[in-house]
Amino acid sequence: MNPNLEVFARREERVTVGGKTFVARELPTAADLTALRDDADYSLRILVLCIFEEDGITPAFKVEDIPDIKTQTSLSSMSKLVSAAQRVNGANTEDEVKNSVAVPTGG
Repeated sequence: MNPNLEVFARREERVTVGGKTFVARELPTAADLTALRDDADYSLRILVLCIFEEDGITPAFKVEDIPDIKTQTSLSSMSKLVSAAQRVNGANTEDEVKNSVAVPTGG
């Protein structure tokens, strides 16, 4: 790879859960993440799009897996992967929570 292109490479983070290593990879564009945020299954879709097997090539999850993830896994146990996917995409969950709190208006 051209060394100049390495500066612009998508961010990646290796995450180990239950002894298995996954790769969280940044989406190609910020617009992709923005579109995801409007989805009711945001945290599950980000798993499908951003989490790969240890080889960094093979997707760890498919869209077809979402119903099984919802019913057969502990979503809190998946949070480590979701958090990694959010980090590599520049999403700061704490800031999003703070920004979503309604500010009372004088009325």
